[in-house]
Amino acid sequence: MTDGQKIGLFFGVLIVGGFGALFYFVLYPAFEAFDSGNPSQSAETKAAGDPGAVDEELIDHLQAGRYREAYELMASGYRDTVPFEDFRRVASQNAYLQSRRSIGCYRVVTRAKKVQVRECIIDADAGTASATLHYTLEDKRWRMTGITIGGLPALPAAAAPAE
Repeated sequence: MTDGQKIGLFFGVLIVGGFGALFYFVLYPAFEAFDSGNPSQSAETKAAGDPGAVDEELIDHLQAGRYREAYELMASGYRDTVPFEDFRRVASQNAYLQSRRSIGCYRVVTRAKKVQVRECIIDADAGTASATLHYTLEDKRWRMTGITIGGLPALPAAAAPAE
């Protein structure tokens, strides 16, 4: 091995090690701080069950025309700012929710063990699209706060809380 090859190997190892250290000591802790982990870590979230069951139940209600039952699965802050008739009108016209065959989630982020966002793929007669499902823990039960499909709200957006 020539001196040039040894120097190249040395710097190659140094660069790879530097990136490894950067990831381990800087990026990994940052990701851990953002994603607070499994929602079942606290007794309250464990008792609340799987947030994914809420969206399945909500969409089942929508597909069966049971809009009031679906609306009741939304968080109270949502129901306080979005009238039922607006919810019913928009939900009844959303082709993805009305024809959903399956939802497969590939990323879950939980914040403070009380808010969860799930990034998913929805497969429906209307097509296949990305979906983001939003939840909050309320009265020891997961409730929906919104759904976006293809980057657009699938349900009427709730008004921002007053400051």
